[in-house]
Amino acid sequence: MISISKEDLSVWDSYITKLYSTPEYKFVPKKAQMDEPDTLDLHGMTVQQAFNKTNSFLRRHYDLRNKMVTIITGKDGKINEEFAHWCNNLPFVNEIEPLTDSRGQCGAYLIILERTR
Repeated sequence: MISISKEDLSVWDSYITKLYSTPEYKFVPKKAQMDEPDTLDLHGMTVQQAFNKTNSFLRRHYDLRNKMVTIITGKDGKINEEFAHWCNNLPFVNEIEPLTDSRGQCGAYLIILERTR
């Protein structure tokens, strides 16, 4: 059995108290940002669901300091028609590049985000 003096116990208690009272700092892991951008697929969503999901997805990746993401909208439909308008109105979107298939149809976009300061 180990005996701890009252003095040592009070030192440890104060250490633990300080440790748990200090604010935690946000840890942002480094990623290989140019290799493969993260992807969001909007298939099967309503226009409102797609708008909300797009906004939160882009905000999260902006906060994580990612440079690029890919969003799949589908080739037809209301979401694809309105998608560029949504992104142009977000302050943290720098550029939108349509990704076309071999027939020239756009069903996905590469989004380049602003750099965080």
